[in-house]
Amino acid sequence: MAKRINVRNSKVKPPKQEEQEEKQIIELRIKSSLRKRPYGFLAEAGISTSGLSPREAWETWNDYQKSVRKGKSEKEQKSQTIITPMSAQIERHAPVKVIEPDSKTVKIPELSSSAISMANSNSHFERGTASEREYKSYANRILDMNISDGKKEKLLEELKKRWDKLLGYQASWVPWTVAGPARYNAKKLDKGEQVMSTSREISEWFDGVEKSVKNSTIQYKDESKKKAQKAEEWVQRAINSGWYTNPTTIANGLAEVALYDTKRFIELYESYDKKYHFRKNTNAAKIYEQAKVGMYKGEKKPQKLHETDNLNTYKKNIQAGERVFMKFTTRPKPQLIYALKRRGWHWNSNEGAWSIDSKKYDAKFVAGIDENYKKYL
Repeated sequence: MAKRINVRNSKVKPPKQEEQEEKQIIELRIKSSLRKRPYGFLAEAGISTSGLSPREAWETWNDYQKSVRKGKSEKEQKSQTIITPMSAQIERHAPVKVIEPDSKTVKIPELSSSAISMANSNSHFERGTASEREYKSYANRILDMNISDGKKEKLLEELKKRWDKLLGYQASWVPWTVAGPARYNAKKLDKGEQVMSTSREISEWFDGVEKSVKNSTIQYKDESKKKAQKAEEWVQRAINSGWYTNPTTIANGLAEVALYDTKRFIELYESYDKKYHFRKNTNAAKIYEQAKVGMYKGEKKPQKLHETDNLNTYKKNIQAGERVFMKFTTRPKPQLIYALKRRGWHWNSNEGAWSIDSKKYDAKFVAGIDENYKKYL
């Protein structure tokens, strides 16, 4: 080791003193913050530096510093907020509203914070945070659905199960810009295809859930007024166009209104009868006489047979006759669809439900499906 020479007195330092100075220099180098930049700073802040190049590490540190400064400025603004005398008086005399926690409120299951952090650190942007934000958007749409709390909890559990799979791919997905310089296997760490396919599966599943929920009770929606108005407009258009050329055809056209609104049909029949003098032996005249005494009820409304949070079964008259229809709140598995077909049920696209002849309806079979519905989701 080369010895140091003091220029002032041109004397050689003793070996022990030289060794002590070298140790001090080494300690200073170790304690210097220059060795910590930027990876040491990130580690102290609790930010993962796995796979980050020096430039990317500096960018991550600068972004972190900006967020810290922004948080401090917001706290200072809040602490400097001045309450005017009027606002203070309002707050002093305003009644205090105590909100008691509701034990029945459905809560959104939380995703893994470590997986979110890993997804953020393994990407050039906050991939994990963006994924969590999208997950909560789906969850809030479930909470807004017109279904029971129990059904919402089941759907949220299913959503979290699917999203955990997606977040796992997102957390282990290292872009080639990081994997390449770090000499990792870029193809093995690329989870782009898995992320895309899983996201598509979640989207298709959720679309099916929304359609099923919307369609599960649509048969009970009362649209009689709308249908009666449409039938009335058709009669008026047919008269103006010359399609109804005699009183009998006009009276039969008005009979369509009676299916949905008997009161309006009576008014229209009496009004048109003054002008066209309808015959008393037509079907429209017979319907009019029955409606006057309350014997004609119009179109028969669906009859509820079995309705729970899982499914809805009802009886309804259609052109093919009296049939029983069944609608599920969420789309069932193929095993249940196979069992329905073996029992004689078939899909009715017009009604958007599974259908069977009312004479073949088995209430015990439907009750068994309801009890074991969890297996068929």
